[in-house]
Amino acid sequence: LEYESSNISDRIEYRVFYFKKAFISVDSVTVKDINVKTNMEFEAETDLYSQIREKDSDGKYGKFGIEAVVTDTPAYLAYGPYIDKLALGSFRADFSLKVNDNTLNSDVIKIEVYNTTKDRIITYKTLKCNDFEKSNFTQVFSLYFNNTQLNDVYEFRAFYIGNSETIID
Repeated sequence: LEYESSNISDRIEYRVFYFKKAFISVDSVTVKDINVKTNMEFEAETDLYSQIREKDSDGKYGKFGIEAVVTDTPAYLAYGPYIDKLALGSFRADFSLKVNDNTLNSDVIKIEVYNTTKDRIITYKTLKCNDFEKSNFTQVFSLYFNNTQLNDVYEFRAFYIGNSETIID
């Protein structure tokens, strides 16, 4: 569905109606400015790398993302890709994550935006199991950052700490 507005003050509401005829699941609603060329989306299954899992013969990590189990050694569940085409300005990196137990008050994963050119973490957040609203439900966590130098290379990373099965999608 594509909508174009000529009035910047237009208010828009997105709805999904259910008529009790089938099971319905809304995974997400993404709103992008179609005039901006820097909107990018990367799938964990095909576009990212992992220190925990290897890709299968189809070149994917799995159907539903990259998974870490409690017995896995802490490492990068997902990292990459290496992006050097960001315009100057403010950005938001969204991480779609799921845990199988949201009752624990234990660190489970650290999400990061890393500038490889400057060799430093620009922003990060360490998530606990109970930061997730539900178990086995994909939730988006966002990090905000500014690109102040053209051609800097960025990487988006999720470091698995442990304590719950975790999936990045």
